[in-house]
Amino acid sequence: MIQKTKVPLLLLCLAICCLAETFTVQAAIRPIYSKVVGIVDGDTIEVIWEGKIRRLRIWGIDTPEWDQAYSKQSKEKTRALLLGRDVELFVKDVDKYGRLVAVVIANHVNISEELVRSGLAWVHIYYCREPICNDWKDLQRKAKKRHIGLWKDSNPIAPWVWKSMHKW
Repeated sequence: MIQKTKVPLLLLCLAICCLAETFTVQAAIRPIYSKVVGIVDGDTIEVIWEGKIRRLRIWGIDTPEWDQAYSKQSKEKTRALLLGRDVELFVKDVDKYGRLVAVVIANHVNISEELVRSGLAWVHIYYCREPICNDWKDLQRKAKKRHIGLWKDSNPIAPWVWKSMHKW
């Protein structure tokens, strides 16, 4: 009797996993249209989705933490680009904090790319592993060479390094 219940349960689990994978791929291909209603920091925003305000992490980048140099500038750039605007979201994931993680497009501008180009974000070394990330790394090198944004500092500390040095 135990074996008979294990097999259907296993099949049910496999079916759920397959459906979840299908949903993720479809969500990444088809945009969700939303409106930005809040800016938390340079790489986290609030959008209206499914009738609720939801936090969203901008995919592929990392901006300075709230008490790091250039945090305010990064947040202000994100505010100027997004607050009150209609956006296209290409959902990639949900992070450990329950935030959607998505590519954000506003007025045909990829926000991750614009923040890197402006020298106000790093290409995230752990999460940005797609071909577009190589283009963004080139933009990051150019911003560094031009000493713009956070690259005005001789050796800015990436947020993932800073967090490892400042355990809360």
